[in-house]
Amino acid sequence: MALTRLSSDRDVVAQALLSGAIVGLGTDTVYGVAAALSHAPAVRSLFVLKNRPVTVALPILCANLEQVHALGCVVSERDRRVAELFWPGPLTLVLQAHNEVCEVVAAINDVGVRVPHDEVLRELLLVTGPLAVTSANLHGCPPCTTGEQVAESFGVESGLAVIWDRGLRQAPVSTVVRVYGGSITMLREGAISRDAIAAVLKDK
Repeated sequence: MALTRLSSDRDVVAQALLSGAIVGLGTDTVYGVAAALSHAPAVRSLFVLKNRPVTVALPILCANLEQVHALGCVVSERDRRVAELFWPGPLTLVLQAHNEVCEVVAAINDVGVRVPHDEVLRELLLVTGPLAVTSANLHGCPPCTTGEQVAESFGVESGLAVIWDRGLRQAPVSTVVRVYGGSITMLREGAISRDAIAAVLKDK
């Protein structure tokens, strides 16, 4: 494995992901570490890289709702209404998914999925397919907001093939919500409030 390097070239990052490597990348919130969902061994390596418990499932970034459907996620009418208003954006929807997808990200019955606001990142996702992405930090530590911080946090021997350097990335974390049935379960407070989500789901 080559030493970790910073790069502003999206194509370099895409090729690394498609080859089964782990990368660091600037998202629309903070920096993350990512692996292509199509490369299960690379996704599993994210747990080791971050010292993340395997009981804490990894979230998934998709380019659009079509990629979410292609994963086999169950998107209810209520999920669709929320997604159409808040995607792309800082909202992670917890959706029922096929066992195969759950197994890759260490989930049980459902997975957290998000379509990011950042257009350039969505363009990357169109090339690579869905990515397992988690914040770039050792488990329990503050997330990194620059590419240099990612390099310092993980070091050159970490296994990161490349870090997609996109300058300062420091936006509020996404809200994580489940909208199964007639209830809304807020799993993490973030950029979008529970009231805003509830307003979308009110019967008209």
